[in-house]
Amino acid sequence: MPLQIQPDESLASYVRRNLLLSWHINVPPTFQQLATRHVLKTIEVKRLAEAMGWPGCYGFNRLVHSHTMMASTHVFKGHWDHAYSGKQYISEGERFSVWDASFCPECVREDLKVRGFSYWRRYVAPYVTVCFKHNAVLHNQCPFCDKPFNRVGHDLDVMWRMCRGRHLADAPTVPNEDPTAFRRAKIYHQLCTSTHHISDVHAAGAAWEKAAALIPDLQGEAAAKMEYLHDELGILRNALETACTGGRAPIVANVNARICDAVVGVYESSDDFAADLTSLAQGGRAADSLWCTYQSGGSKSAHFVEENYEHGVGYWSCPNPSPHSGEHSSADSYYRRRPKIYPCCSFPHPTGRLYDLKPVTVAPLPGIPMVRSTGVSCL
Repeated sequence: MPLQIQPDESLASYVRRNLLLSWHINVPPTFQQLATRHVLKTIEVKRLAEAMGWPGCYGFNRLVHSHTMMASTHVFKGHWDHAYSGKQYISEGERFSVWDASFCPECVREDLKVRGFSYWRRYVAPYVTVCFKHNAVLHNQCPFCDKPFNRVGHDLDVMWRMCRGRHLADAPTVPNEDPTAFRRAKIYHQLCTSTHHISDVHAAGAAWEKAAALIPDLQGEAAAKMEYLHDELGILRNALETACTGGRAPIVANVNARICDAVVGVYESSDDFAADLTSLAQGGRAADSLWCTYQSGGSKSAHFVEENYEHGVGYWSCPNPSPHSGEHSSADSYYRRRPKIYPCCSFPHPTGRLYDLKPVTVAPLPGIPMVRSTGVSCL
């Protein structure tokens, strides 16, 4: 079995640490295969979760929630949404971990004292530039050779080895003098570590009210920016409320990311946000309660599949069917007339000039693993 993943450890850090520090442990070959990947996409996250003994959608979402910055947006959830990460589990192009990294010298020194080793956290720019715990500027390049911590600069191995004979624990601590950066870091940490989902409607409404309360005390460019943000939040809130009434997903791009940006922009202190976060999350669904479910398709009428690992089956549901047409959308105007070839069985397709189109092959959905006796405790 691989080493135990640490709190807030990035996926790239976990892969590299297993290869360098697991001297007496047989590491699954997956770690060696992922060692040179500078970007971990959906398929790599699935493989990593399986190698850790966390199969299926559950393990995938567990890694996304606890070890990627995606958790900051997935914490906001509409009542219609029963999947932790939406369609990401069946997507191909999502990026969940990049090699770019940064570290806090104080965290490194504490880790060495408590654990005997340190690791790379998931909190990196552009989201975070300051340590939420020590209010120290994060180093995104080596203090001993000035190389950046990315795929064209310094290898992440330097965390467990040394650079020019010096360990990262020897790096100087640079106190942060930007209160906004510190507040941003703390809010992102609170979002990523929330144990419960927050209603997207309530979150947008709370941010809208907070922005309205701040405008009278601002002047010039700051006031203009807050007024713009207030207007944007009003549009977003109305769209979410309309969707909530109709019982289906809002037709707004990047809803959760926009709410997240708004929250960071309007709260003057992380303590104020923490109080509102606690209030908003009360009665909300536990974050891990949705880890077994993914959105298998649909937009106006979202389709969900809940994986049952004991029996190795998936339960399909469409909790909020839309009476409106236009469920499918595609750049191909003939999408609805194109014959579809499914991996299991295909239906007879109409013939004629209007239907004489090139068929499209529908990719199979992810398999649902049976839980082995050695893996039950992981679930």
